[in-house]
Amino acid sequence: MPHTGEVSDQGQPGWMPPPAPSWQPPQPQWQPPPAPYGAPPGPAGGWYGGGYGYPRPRDTNGFAIASLVCSLVGIFLLVLGPALGIVFGTVALRQIPRLGQSGRGLAIAGVTIGAIVLLLDVIGLIAIGTSGSSGGSNGVSV
Repeated sequence: MPHTGEVSDQGQPGWMPPPAPSWQPPQPQWQPPPAPYGAPPGPAGGWYGGGYGYPRPRDTNGFAIASLVCSLVGIFLLVLGPALGIVFGTVALRQIPRLGQSGRGLAIAGVTIGAIVLLLDVIGLIAIGTSGSSGGSNGVSV
């Protein structure tokens, strides 16, 4: 048999073809077609990944708002409004750090304004009470 320079394993006894791979090659995943020119941009991507956005603003304590409103309206409600403003303000000052809310400035302003208005109301009521009870007769004789 002439030698042609080719080596063939098929002629050898006991030769078998290599086994087929048991795993399947990965299938390409579907991707949407590219957006046409002038289309709005898609979701943020790229090198930085889009980020997380702005943090949610903290809630304002309701008692702090009520404190300021009651203290300011207390000018017309005499003693009741400023007293409620002081009470609501102190409740708000205790709740704000515990709940992680905002409104500390509102609560402080409500307590301060409530105390000033309550003091002015009490001074005004005392002045009205003392001017009306002046021991003598009012010029009316019976």
